[in-house]
Amino acid sequence: MTKANEIVQGASALPAEIITLILQELDMHTLLVSAQRVCRLWTSLIRKTNSLQEKLFFKPICENSRSKRTFNPLLASKFSTFVPRNHCDLKGILPTNPREWIDLTMLDLLRDLTSTRRYLRADASWRKMLIQQPPATTLGYISENFSLGEFTLGKPLPIKDKGLRMGTFFGWILSRPNCNFAEGSGVSVFFGGPLPANTPLFNSGGVLERVYTQIVAEHDVILFVRDGSTPECVRGKEGKSEDEMVRDYIHWCCEDAGIPLQDLPLENFERGPDGGLVDYQSAALGMR
Repeated sequence: MTKANEIVQGASALPAEIITLILQELDMHTLLVSAQRVCRLWTSLIRKTNSLQEKLFFKPICENSRSKRTFNPLLASKFSTFVPRNHCDLKGILPTNPREWIDLTMLDLLRDLTSTRRYLRADASWRKMLIQQPPATTLGYISENFSLGEFTLGKPLPIKDKGLRMGTFFGWILSRPNCNFAEGSGVSVFFGGPLPANTPLFNSGGVLERVYTQIVAEHDVILFVRDGSTPECVRGKEGKSEDEMVRDYIHWCCEDAGIPLQDLPLENFERGPDGGLVDYQSAALGMR
């Protein structure tokens, strides 16, 4: 018997309660990948133990407080401009909160072709992960055309699957028609609620500011799309930004794998008397 086999047998001989306590002390990546390669018993315990599934962000925790949230650290490292790290303080809506645009070129799945294929499998574990604990259950949508002074609000239909999963979130952002990632446009994610994280101040005053504050307070996650801003991007040979080319490449890879990305249907946040969408307009849209 090899030394490795002896170690595996010794690990399997421990009581399940002791093994679970050991597994609880592992970091998320080790628990997800390495620990499940030790033996079938460990794999079974990890997949069937509620506390371990919560630690891996597969199962929602039983917690109703929206002010005490923990962002998924593994997703934050692999999808860095989609999910913030946990040192992002819940400071409310402040002018000092920096605006961070989504940068598709920073995605870990672009490291090489092998990584791309591994990430974009239909059964990839990241797709099933919650982006935060307690899980995000409400989504908001803000679209601003800076040059025209139009400000449109909406929200997707209610989230299913016991919270917002990264696969749904990723597909929604990359499939929104106006999330084109073109030069002069920007896509950003805010995390709202009673104590918002990374949410900049909207200082135009009047109905726009009130509605903006309302949608941030009422939604766990807000997708903000700006057309007419000037984020830094480099134009490619085909006249597209690098982010646009990455988006098109990801769509092609997903189509090739038979798992096309899908948008979420939206319902209007507010409608006019005729049932049509209200376009809020302001001469000075003061987003910082």
